[in-house]
Amino acid sequence: MDAQPDAPRGRLRLDLLRQAEGNPLAIVDLHRAARVGAGPAPASPVSAPRLDGLPKDTRRALLYASAALREEELRIVMAALGTDDLTVRTPAEEADLIGIPDGRLTFGHPLARAAALCQQPAKLRQRAHRDLAAAEGQSPAYRAWHLAAAAIGPDEEVASALERATAAHAASTGDHFASAKALEQAARLSGNDVGRARRLAAAMAAASTLGDPEWVRDLYAEFSRVGPDVHAEFSVGRDPDLRCKAV
Repeated sequence: MDAQPDAPRGRLRLDLLRQAEGNPLAIVDLHRAARVGAGPAPASPVSAPRLDGLPKDTRRALLYASAALREEELRIVMAALGTDDLTVRTPAEEADLIGIPDGRLTFGHPLARAAALCQQPAKLRQRAHRDLAAAEGQSPAYRAWHLAAAAIGPDEEVASALERATAAHAASTGDHFASAKALEQAARLSGNDVGRARRLAAAMAAASTLGDPEWVRDLYAEFSRVGPDVHAEFSVGRDPDLRCKAV
């Protein structure tokens, strides 16, 4: 990552490393796509030609699988697709793009996952997240995450659900990166300054636990843009340790 032009820092760096799953080629391609403003859509021949040759229904199934969190079970993805016909995934399995270990649909290469998602139009990606949120048996935490991913503007109800889900996730897993990322998203979706400031303060606390000063600075800059009368309600403005990490 450090050897790349304009080596990313902060949240983007952590996000790319997670998406790449430790694969050097994926790190290079995902970073290249991010630099040109195309998001994490790879142009690598590792995955794209194989995807292009798949049947339409199979590409749709891969879209839903790539939109799902890695922990989500295959049954949830199939429920979101609205079918119990497992043969829809067969062409992708035969192309060595996916596997089904432990009842979960997994991609053989992180670039294949990224391409399956990002090569589809934004409208279809949004629909996939909404269908995954509405799938029978979906957990409240994952439902909130998918609703947030599908949101296109402020939505206090979704922001509140994501904030609650993040607290539960952090308590059970200790995944501070996922918590900070979700709380940052919840802040963006907030319908008022009080909620936005509270969620940004919580995101800063999670990011500071990761030891990432650049992400903390970015979050603090966002927090500082909220009115000073709102700051008084939150300890971050009076916490010298956290403020020093943001400076």
